[in-house]
Amino acid sequence: MIQELFVPDWPPEFACSTTVPLERSPTAHTEAGRRVALHALGRVAGAVVDLPPRTGRRPAWPDGFVGSIAHDDAMAIAVAARVESTSAVGIDVEVHDALSPSDASLVMRDDELDFVGADPTLATLLWSAKESAYKAWCNGLGVELDRVDPRDIHIGRLDTSRLVARAVGDLAPRVAAIGPLQVRWGRVGELVLTLAWRAKVRG
Repeated sequence: MIQELFVPDWPPEFACSTTVPLERSPTAHTEAGRRVALHALGRVAGAVVDLPPRTGRRPAWPDGFVGSIAHDDAMAIAVAARVESTSAVGIDVEVHDALSPSDASLVMRDDELDFVGADPTLATLLWSAKESAYKAWCNGLGVELDRVDPRDIHIGRLDTSRLVARAVGDLAPRVAAIGPLQVRWGRVGELVLTLAWRAKVRG
């Protein structure tokens, strides 16, 4: 069963849909992701028969729309929006305490580690935000960003519910056309969800 997902503080222009994969396999995850993507698209675009064929690792979206898909054993989730409002979007789902603080030292900068402390929930939140930001930059630019150091995706905290993702180091010039991303997060049971996006600048 596919469900609509509403997360407090997430912008209303995004349609999010979720389901549970039928089994623990890459094929089941991919199929669940395709189904929730079509459901989310249908909420912003009307009936959509199928997604365009992929030309690389990233899912393709119909002209006029942007979106992102994430999945694990417990959830497949997709987000979709119109290009009039959003130039880039990425979404991620993780078990809320999946990343240990010791492992976080391999993917985070010193100020991020200071924020995380010894809390695996905070470590996982920042890691998920980095994943969402990476997807958003790839989707917005229409490219695969290879050889990215996760530490070059810097996550800053604005308040209890708002984060910001900025590219630093070697990544900064590669994503300059998109720029910083807004990030929001939410919890569904034992899962943490993060959404990163760049709002379209209206002239």
